[in-house]
Amino acid sequence: MSEPHSSTPWPVWAAVTIIVALVSSPYLYEYLKGSKPVSPQASVVPHTDSDVPQLTYGTWTLHDALDDRGHNWSNSTLTITSQKSSPNGLLFDGYIEWRLDNVLLGTEFVSGNYLAAKREVFLKGYRVTDQRIVEGAYSALLSDDGRSLTGGTWGSTGGRDAGVPGRWWANR
Repeated sequence: MSEPHSSTPWPVWAAVTIIVALVSSPYLYEYLKGSKPVSPQASVVPHTDSDVPQLTYGTWTLHDALDDRGHNWSNSTLTITSQKSSPNGLLFDGYIEWRLDNVLLGTEFVSGNYLAAKREVFLKGYRVTDQRIVEGAYSALLSDDGRSLTGGTWGSTGGRDAGVPGRWWANR
């Protein structure tokens, strides 16, 4: 009868395979550098929590807000009252207090969304408090520091009285 053969719990070829896999892994390289490894699936995630701006802080004041007929809507204000995360950025609600030549005309209640991938803000009016203003559709780009909305435009919404198109920018 022969002596029982003692074997190691892990064959040498298995240990070598694991070491080669780890050394060639980009995740190990990132780990050794002290970086947080990023999974391949991370590129399909549209944004992270750090990409999401807080639009509800402060009041946005419109500047150079002129419609195509030359009416001055500057010093109107946009207030975002609530926001929540969405798969592409944010959904939010708020209102615009419209001033024509610095005279308050009324309030337009809006809902909107922020697309994180392009830093785009879209708003759509759904109710007004004064018949001299109509619900509109608005768009702008959020600055990198989150303090300005630039390149703003407005126009009419479908199924509503036509408003006069215009342009604007805002800061807070």
